Amino acid sequence: MSLFLDYLIEKSFAQYPLLERLGRLMVTENYLLLDQRMKMLVFHSAEERYNNLLRDEPLALQKIPLNFLASYLNVTQETLSRIRSKK
Repeated sequence: MSLFLDYLIEKSFAQYPLLERLGRLMVTENYLLLDQRMKMLVFHSAEERYNNLLRDEPLALQKIPLNFLASYLNVTQETLSRIRSKK
């Protein structure tokens, strides 16, 4: 971020404590999501990642192009196709 934007954010946080609290909650939530995603990529197989996504976001699998899903799951489109063909 730019120094000016940092300054504005810090000034806003100092002036509005509720805004600071909201900012901290947003940062915490995003950190936890990032941590969860990193653990998923390291500890789960491609098929497990696909099944988890299918369980958690079934509509996303219908609307998002396969190349984006493959990228999100950190697999090639060919691997994703093989996983999907097992279903």
